[in-house]
Amino acid sequence: MDADGSFDVQPLGNGDFRVVGELDLATADRLLEVIHPAMETPSDVTLDLGNVTFLDSSGIRALIEAGREAATHGKIVILRSPSRAVLVVLDIVGAERFVGIAIEGSIAL
Repeated sequence: MDADGSFDVQPLGNGDFRVVGELDLATADRLLEVIHPAMETPSDVTLDLGNVTFLDSSGIRALIEAGREAATHGKIVILRSPSRAVLVVLDIVGAERFVGIAIEGSIAL
């Protein structure tokens, strides 16, 4: 968790991570730091976004960067089960078209 307890990236093994809290300007770089080593492993990277309560443009930037980095390694970043708040933002920005990104388990808007 970060200093105020509002954000965490929990490694679950095999390139899977649970993201908790607000993914924004204050936390986006932390996400990239934590997932970076997984980019050099054989498996795709999966981010469980079910517990993300807020996503701003800095969080979107981090997801775009992660997708691009994954693509350079021949893999993708899977955004699993995004919360409704996250799904709305992903839909608005057209995240399904981002390089190296796949959205899995999303709910209908």
